[in-house]
Amino acid sequence: MATNKEYSIPKHNLSVEDKKAADKLLSIERFKRLNQLSDASRIYAGLLKLKYEIEDYLTLETFDRGHTFDSYLKKYVQIFNLKRKALAEDLSIHETKFSRIINGKEDPGLNILYRIEGHSNGVLKAELLWKLVMRKMEFEIIANKKDRKIQLKLVRNKFRYDKKDVMNE
Repeated sequence: MATNKEYSIPKHNLSVEDKKAADKLLSIERFKRLNQLSDASRIYAGLLKLKYEIEDYLTLETFDRGHTFDSYLKKYVQIFNLKRKALAEDLSIHETKFSRIINGKEDPGLNILYRIEGHSNGVLKAELLWKLVMRKMEFEIIANKKDRKIQLKLVRNKFRYDKKDVMNE
């Protein structure tokens, strides 16, 4: 692997000072362009960034509390530059329910995921958001030994078998 931090950028043969000056000019031009973006372009870019963040996280096949549905919903609110109440109204969700979802106290149902898909004009698909919700649920099922034990005690007529007999058939 290359030791140069800019290994993907073609050689430029600039001195350190010239490189710093060029970087500064590039940064200034970049921010000028960003400021010239329409609201729709800015929102669309933000939604795409959010979508790719979610997709990248889901490829990791691990659970991270910093990558839950509610954390991405907070970013979604920021992208649209809306108050939470306004987004709840846009999605036709009671403000209290929306508050519980965005604060991680309650998981969203499919209807809410469909509404977010509609609100984002299809950029964030309901099935992608569902995978995010399921990642958390899977972790909770695996990690929650206490409730599992309690629930198993409530089971009657548990299926019994001899593993040797089953494996030999």
